[in-house]
Amino acid sequence: KKYVETNFEEENQIISLAESNSQMVLINKEKLSQKATKPTSKMAELEPAIFSPNSFEIILLVDTQETSGISKRAYDETIQVLSEINIQYEIRRLNVGDFAWICRDETKRELLLPYIVERKRMDDFGSSIRDGRFREQKFRLKQCGIQNLIYLIESYGRNEHTGLPLSSLLQAASNTSIQDDFILKFTNTHRDSMMYLAVLTRMLTENISNKTLVSCPKENLKRFNFNEDIIALIDFTEFQSSSKKTRKYNVQNMFIKHLLRIKGISMDKALGIVEKYPAPQDLYKAFKECTSTLGKELLSNIQYGPMKKKIGPAMSETLYHLFTSESYS
Repeated sequence: KKYVETNFEEENQIISLAESNSQMVLINKEKLSQKATKPTSKMAELEPAIFSPNSFEIILLVDTQETSGISKRAYDETIQVLSEINIQYEIRRLNVGDFAWICRDETKRELLLPYIVERKRMDDFGSSIRDGRFREQKFRLKQCGIQNLIYLIESYGRNEHTGLPLSSLLQAASNTSIQDDFILKFTNTHRDSMMYLAVLTRMLTENISNKTLVSCPKENLKRFNFNEDIIALIDFTEFQSSSKKTRKYNVQNMFIKHLLRIKGISMDKALGIVEKYPAPQDLYKAFKECTSTLGKELLSNIQYGPMKKKIGPAMSETLYHLFTSESYS
């Protein structure tokens, strides 16, 4: 991780995030126009960016699917509510999520704020669970590099025709919050959903506009904190590029997907396991090299998620039996 420091007593110097041999570099104001050392990521052509306080605007992005895939009435209400309460928004194609917020300066450079919203009407929520989109979308959201993931669930009338029992939908929503660490929000109507987004937009504008923003590669982002004067954000171009939907999964991604099919395995737990054992073969070999007693405890102390919780002995034993049993009853 890179850190940004600043000396407010020296006006001729500002410190920015830049990538050079995975170390922090200092960039003077006079040198900001020079080409930065090329990073190792795919976004090597992007110059480091610095947004001074109150030099940028904050804009709510609305995914095109939110305006083309829903009824004209809902589309009209989206535009009407956001317009009547004077929320600045743009309709764009988002590779993941339905709503997001960008900061844009006078040069048109855009940095993405660490909040993204996935909106589901209750009937669509049920459909997504049945056809597998629910798991796939959560997987991509967890991989996109955005810290605050919001799952917004909107009621559909009396929620009587949702494809699945209401109790099952509420359980799935609870699991999304507790196991996958999403922020869960329920609303009664589409208008309520737009008002919630408007409140978030106002909150972000009030708390971010007076900060100094710097661009930072996805892999070096640190945990977002409103109290910091300098905030590192991913470039919107890099976000869009890294979150493209693809069917060319590597072994790690496929292993994560397989682990997620096990009851009790959340995205954070799967990521914690795969960080230590990148492939199924690695975990299988580790289990085989242990005695039965040690094997059952092998994964117990692996930490996962922002709270650094542990996998625990029960899940460790479950995975041990899954990988080592010759038959299943």
